[in-house]
Amino acid sequence: MALTIARVADAQLLTSAGIAEAFFYFTPGSNDYVTGGYVVNGLSQLGIEWIIGVDVVGNNSAAAGYAPYTTLNFTAPSVNATQLNFQVYTVSGFTPAGTNSAPTITTTTNAGTTTPVYTNGGALTQVAGATGITGVQAPVFTGTAIAASSIFAEVANGGNLSGLSWVVRIVGFGA
Repeated sequence: MALTIARVADAQLLTSAGIAEAFFYFTPGSNDYVTGGYVVNGLSQLGIEWIIGVDVVGNNSAAAGYAPYTTLNFTAPSVNATQLNFQVYTVSGFTPAGTNSAPTITTTTNAGTTTPVYTNGGALTQVAGATGITGVQAPVFTGTAIAASSIFAEVANGGNLSGLSWVVRIVGFGA
């Protein structure tokens, strides 16, 4: 089953000076996602000949955690597209490889008492007459950094997106 597109019933096609604005439900099928996204034809699937803008404005709860992305297919200098690609991304699972060092608290012995300088379950407090707290060093992460670009990944070819749905606003003209 391919991407199902249905006009939102309560959102009529609005036109002003030839500009059309409409809202649609985009609902993918099961196991049919294609790398690069679903290709949506403006005129035959949306009733809008030239697409000039696309916004994803909502989703159902099943689609939480997914990031839809649209690409308009046009040839410069024209910004009027006759079709768009609707792509879906998800967060890549990852566990950073590495460790955090323990914080370091530098003190000197308080000559007049055997009470440590820091007490109270590890919270740093100064005992009356104690001196010598000379510094606190924050923990240091040692390991492999993860590039921001690897946090999101496009859903795999043949991925199952059934049950997910987005509300998409399309702006364009001509029909």
